[in-house]
Amino acid sequence: MAKRIGIVGCGLIADTHVEAIKAVEPTAEIYVADPLPGKAELFRRRYNLKASFHDETTLLSEVHPFSVHVLSPPQYHVQHVQRCLEAGANVLVEKPFCFDLEQARKLYELASDARVVLCVDHSLLFQPAVMRMRQLLKRAGNAVPLSIDCFYGLESDYSDANKLPDTHWKRTLPGGILVDALVHPMSLAVFLSGRPLALNVTKLDACGSEQLRVTWKAANTLVCITVSRGIQPFRRVTFVAAKDFLCTIDHSTEVLAVQETVFGPRSLRKLYNNLSLAWQLEFGTLNTAWKFARGKIRQNPGARALIAAYYEHLAGRCENPVPPDSVLDTTFALQRTVAFLTRETEHGHSTESLTRNTIEIRNPLRTVLVTGASGFLGRTLCRKLLETGEFRIIAQVRRSPNADKLPAHTHIRKLYADFDHFTQDDFNRLVQGVDDVVHCAHAARAKTWADYERRNVQHSLALYDASATAGCKHFIHVSSLAVYGMSCRADKMVDEKVPVAKGGIWEFYIRSKILAEEGLLARAANGHPQLLILRPGILYSAEGERLFSRSFITRGGRIFLLIGSGRNHLPYTRVDVLAELITGVLQRESFPTGIYNVCGDQSESVQEFLARRCEKLGMQCRFLRIPAVLLWVAAFGLEALYWITRQQRAPKLTRYVVNSATRDLRYDCTKAMRELGWDPRLAVAP
Repeated sequence: MAKRIGIVGCGLIADTHVEAIKAVEPTAEIYVADPLPGKAELFRRRYNLKASFHDETTLLSEVHPFSVHVLSPPQYHVQHVQRCLEAGANVLVEKPFCFDLEQARKLYELASDARVVLCVDHSLLFQPAVMRMRQLLKRAGNAVPLSIDCFYGLESDYSDANKLPDTHWKRTLPGGILVDALVHPMSLAVFLSGRPLALNVTKLDACGSEQLRVTWKAANTLVCITVSRGIQPFRRVTFVAAKDFLCTIDHSTEVLAVQETVFGPRSLRKLYNNLSLAWQLEFGTLNTAWKFARGKIRQNPGARALIAAYYEHLAGRCENPVPPDSVLDTTFALQRTVAFLTRETEHGHSTESLTRNTIEIRNPLRTVLVTGASGFLGRTLCRKLLETGEFRIIAQVRRSPNADKLPAHTHIRKLYADFDHFTQDDFNRLVQGVDDVVHCAHAARAKTWADYERRNVQHSLALYDASATAGCKHFIHVSSLAVYGMSCRADKMVDEKVPVAKGGIWEFYIRSKILAEEGLLARAANGHPQLLILRPGILYSAEGERLFSRSFITRGGRIFLLIGSGRNHLPYTRVDVLAELITGVLQRESFPTGIYNVCGDQSESVQEFLARRCEKLGMQCRFLRIPAVLLWVAAFGLEALYWITRQQRAPKLTRYVVNSATRDLRYDCTKAMRELGWDPRLAVAP
């Protein structure tokens, strides 16, 4: 009989768990539960799982699983683990387990009484480089390290403009995001050193860098862990010093370097150590490159290895991969750390208090459906709509990190749904009770023309048909200026009267946007719902998000890759300004209809535009130019090869990619300025 395995919580880590379960238990039946509307079913369909449920109680009562993976936010771990153990299921729970030592002990006692297994996903213990280090200690007679020093950085990028909302579980943890990151190195250090005997915590906020340092001494080990949000470059490194060797583990690159005791003249020892270290780093780099070339690199390798060991333990072939004593000692260290941070907050040394303005609502809220709400424009629009206090939002999202960036609010309801699985009846149910629809969703991650046609054309038309049936009042469709084609004629001014382009054989995006507009305009001739089509340019934020896609970080700034000279003028549109326009349109008594170009003033060249925004953000920028002619010829050759071999997807490099970066059309926004109050200068303001 196939084993029944449950998953509680369908966040991003759930992908790793499902893939790992299928690798070690290929015949298992997997059931999932998540309280957010549609999220569990969306996850079930992606991996073709057995069934989905709205809560863990129903899953436990109807399925009676052999094992449950508790992947819910940490504040629910204790109650979810307790219910699973009481139902007689073995449990693997994500970190952090909990922040109370007494609660942790009671759960282990409950597992023992129920004769089931409780395991905590301290995945750093099973990262390949860490496993090799553990083997070295074992071969040295289970040596206990004399010193452990870890620096654990959190990646920070200028383009990370949209931070997690204050209500996200990582921010609501005791100690916040730093404590969430601290669990990884702390669990490793405690596993190696034993229970902390004297623990000290120091927190520092300076120069835009938030840092947390935790130190302690164990029976034979001194430990120091630093977690930082601002120090760059982004690294995660652990130094483990034993009596006869020193291990350097680079968790970012998964490379282990070992320096052992060497005898001889001092200069010879230096030379040997340098050569040995250089060789190990080079070999580790080559090994990583070889695994990458063979497609063997997977996300979260430590978690995958731990899950495999967990099921080996359930089969009776090994011990619990994460010893309970180690988990309890880690919980003790976390509890002490959180207690310090809580006292610091109470004395006013950190963590500013958040105040919320109360908005008096006199009229009934209008319900707005925002599709693609986890996208760049969608989540910005949701925030703008909430600020008005006039709208209730249904936010259609997909499972992605960006879905967590939407604010948690009583007037916003996240609906996890993938239109690829929708029938017309599903679209009809989606818009029931909706007053206005803002269609921001588009063909994300599409590869073939069939994907583009289905997501940009068929879904748009099905959604409009459903809106008409449900009696929705207004329908706003976000299109693109790309429908005019990719001409390089700088003297050509394009307004809404200019015919759209036809779209070349590999210009899937242009063709699909044109067909969607034509289909919507034909349906809107009946008058309901009223249709507004907006054609924005290249979306970016004032903080730089989406602006730096063709660049990479250097010391003190960025290097931008420019196709062509960089003297052409591209149509940029600030996403927050576009979101404000849409919000204002929905607030108007008289709803505008038709097509509008909405982009910024194109007085600056591409190079000038990027340089001024980098200067505003306090960054230095340089430009690396790639001749457009060479790329165009290469793209033409690739397109011909793909056409001859009858490939369904476009090559990575096409003439559309080159032309879109070198085009020099001028887009006329006079109509939007006159009828919508659009300001092209504000739309590109730094």
